[in-house]
Amino acid sequence: MIDSNFTYNTKALSSCAKESSKWLSTHKDLHNKLNSSLLGFSEEQFVVPLILDNKYGFLPPWSYCLHEAGQELNSAITLVLSGMYKESFRSLRSFVELNLMSIYYFTNEDIESFLRWISGDERTPTRKFLVDYLLKNNPKIALLESQLLWSQRIGEFYNSLSVYVHTQGSSGSFRSLRNSNTITFSQRGLELGIKSIIEAIQLVSEAFVANFPMALQPLPLFEKFAFSPPAGDFLDEFQVEHVNKIFPARYRKILKNMSDNNDKVKFHIDWVLSMSNLSQEETMQSLEKTLDSFPEQREEVHALIKEGKTELAFALTTAIQRSFLSASLPLLNEHYLRIFSSDKTGSSSQTV
Repeated sequence: MIDSNFTYNTKALSSCAKESSKWLSTHKDLHNKLNSSLLGFSEEQFVVPLILDNKYGFLPPWSYCLHEAGQELNSAITLVLSGMYKESFRSLRSFVELNLMSIYYFTNEDIESFLRWISGDERTPTRKFLVDYLLKNNPKIALLESQLLWSQRIGEFYNSLSVYVHTQGSSGSFRSLRNSNTITFSQRGLELGIKSIIEAIQLVSEAFVANFPMALQPLPLFEKFAFSPPAGDFLDEFQVEHVNKIFPARYRKILKNMSDNNDKVKFHIDWVLSMSNLSQEETMQSLEKTLDSFPEQREEVHALIKEGKTELAFALTTAIQRSFLSASLPLLNEHYLRIFSSDKTGSSSQTV
């Protein structure tokens, strides 16, 4: 029984994936919006302020919530493209919860509570508790609320996901999404799933950029620092361009205005802009120092420079750096949390 079930479902998932790809190829606007939302969201991680001389390493411990949320987002995308529409909503709801959790802990910095949650001794707070707490205790989120009625919108969206997570009658059933009791492609399920992913990214990103307003300030980081920019806090011009594409024009204008009027943001901008641009020689020195960490790429980068494709060589090196950081930061975060938990509890067997 299990063998035949596995064979059937594997074929069904593969067939749905092919149909999803075909459907997206004919719906360019939705396809492009999904891509731009995902790209913008991936840039947000680089604006999170890092910590120096801290027992958890250089990462805020609650970055774990953001890393876990990223896994839920990946799951939601994979599931919706494979015809697992209802299952994708479950992952998407967790994606929203974990992003709210991260901002909650960035706000209260309650390490004891966080460690109890990590160890499974404290339940995940409800969406309503997290939102209410942020509105009362985080002035930047309160300002977001006054400008964009954020709590009402994220509440309505979360409840729409809960219809499927809790199967609230026939409207929350598998059949309502794909008109079938078996795994099969459904235009309704795919379109609703993708639109929901885009909306989820926008809603959590509104809170994220409100909490980290430097995310909307394009700075000439490469000209000032080349391949050794400040760790966290700042985004380069091309990164902010991607983040902006998450939001409709009206929301973008409001969020940018909030960022521009933040005194700490003004101070950081002035500090970066007051620095002199690096010379070409200093930029090349920075490149070589960076390639010391990626020796297997040195030959390829040097070849591009010899061909007169210096900008492409710089772009390739930057991409290598960013890919490495994206892959390594979650692992470092887990590593330091495991050590810290061991110091507190006397046990190093915890899995995070």
